[in-house]
Amino acid sequence: METKTKFGALVILFLGVIVVLALLPTIADRTKELSEKVITTNETLNVTANECYSVAGAKGQVQTNDTRCNITVTHAPTANSWDMRNCPISAVVIGNASGDALTLTTDYTVNASRGVISLVNSTGVNASVFDTAYMTYTWCDEGYIAQGAGRTVAQLVLIFSAIGLLAWAIYTGIKEWL
Repeated sequence: METKTKFGALVILFLGVIVVLALLPTIADRTKELSEKVITTNETLNVTANECYSVAGAKGQVQTNDTRCNITVTHAPTANSWDMRNCPISAVVIGNASGDALTLTTDYTVNASRGVISLVNSTGVNASVFDTAYMTYTWCDEGYIAQGAGRTVAQLVLIFSAIGLLAWAIYTGIKEWL
């Protein structure tokens, strides 16, 4: 009879470990979504197709006051949402097809809370050297926790979930063993 009890305890312990291994990756994935910004690399926009450049007068120059020279990134914060106020886009870098990086304020400006990049009339963005923009930036996915303390708590949830699930698996197995 004792062998049957020990075998049952091992089965319960094994099943407990399987449950822990099944639940932890899901908890870890969700914690990562809540606590890390997403990086978008080399998002492209054809500036020439946007008709941002003047065709009369100073040909090939950026039309500074033209809204067609305002580039809204794909993952821009939405209007009147929490991410617009608490989590603007950041680490914006723009380059051209040659891999040359543009200079913030000299070649472009960023309205981070709206996710809009405005081109400035400079030699770095004239039509002869700049027809496609390659943008890299970070943004907040849905549910991102903007406050550092909240992200820390979310990561602690993962740690305590792991400890709790493992403790449950071990306790259940040992209880059956004894």
